Amino acid sequence: MLIIVLWAGPLLESLPMAIWLFSFLATILWDVSQGLVASVIFALFTIILQLQWASIAKLRRIGETEIYRNPELYLLSSSNPEIVIFSFNAPLMFLNSEQFKENMINHICEIEKESIIPRYLVLDASQISKCDKTGVLILEELSNELSRNYAITMLLASCS
Repeated sequence: MLIIVLWAGPLLESLPMAIWLFSFLATILWDVSQGLVASVIFALFTIILQLQWASIAKLRRIGETEIYRNPELYLLSSSNPEIVIFSFNAPLMFLNSEQFKENMINHICEIEKESIIPRYLVLDASQISKCDKTGVLILEELSNELSRNYAITMLLASCS
């Protein structure tokens, strides 16, 4: 049974599968110790890439509840045109803070192209596990830029 789990487990997700295949091939082609070192470096590289390209999801109210989720996953969703809610699903750190700010500004520009001018932007920070000083400075810059250029007030929700 363990052999089946070890064999089928990496096939369930693409990134762990890539790490598993790289580790397998590196260990087979090189010595065991060199293959494991290369595998650890490859795994760290994939973590850095995941931080760099984290996604931002626009949230909407689900039905008549007080639950807000990604409207791409839930069909019955509604929103208040004055309030835009976004969720960021990665740590907000030096590696991805500028990308985060650019993505947020791009989302606001897309919303304004639809002739909807929100008054409030709520950032659901429940998925942000860590935030370093650069992340805090980017949040401050984003808030100032939104209020100055777009007349939008930025609010944080679910900060931990």
